[in-house]
Amino acid sequence: MAGGGSPGSATELAKLTVGAAEYVYSKSQPTRWAVYLSEVERYDEAITFCRTAVASADPAERPGLLNTWATTILSTGGSMREALALHRADVKLKPDFWVAHFNIQNDLMILGDEEGAWRAGEDMRTAAGGRPGRAPETHYGNWDYLTWNLRALLDGWVADAEANAGLGTGTGAAGWRPRPAMRPEPRSRWKHSAGPMPIPPCPATVPAITAG
Repeated sequence: MAGGGSPGSATELAKLTVGAAEYVYSKSQPTRWAVYLSEVERYDEAITFCRTAVASADPAERPGLLNTWATTILSTGGSMREALALHRADVKLKPDFWVAHFNIQNDLMILGDEEGAWRAGEDMRTAAGGRPGRAPETHYGNWDYLTWNLRALLDGWVADAEANAGLGTGTGAAGWRPRPAMRPEPRSRWKHSAGPMPIPPCPATVPAITAG
């Protein structure tokens, strides 16, 4: 090679450069870094990073780290109750963190606690100052689905799509959302056997990913 280098040394330099860039990114934008790790399915790294970073992170970053930690646990088939505890910690840190309110409802629905999910929706409504209020309409999706309030569910999705280039901001980890007019499927077809089929959790809090 020109300059006396070798393919091996170039590869090592590239690895060092990537490692340095990742380190800087993780320190300057910890929530975005955690989301990235989860999105590219580096799940173990994402969980470890969130667990170690949350205590020392800027207070503004902690809710996002806890939420990403929780949704990554769910992406790996981990403990739903652990994820629920993290989402509840989110709301204590930031009462207007609507993504976490939504995900609490989601977790409770999967656990089969329909009344608890309904009450969590009511708690979000109170925190938002009523409905309509400060919480986005799409974040009432699980509550609307539980109560079969399908007109509001559809209207929220349509408004979200119209405000975001037709795509919306509410994609979940599974990349789907239930059809507004569908009836719950037989429980034998559900991944989780208890409770109604929930809308997938909101995976992140970064504005470019979800308007939480």
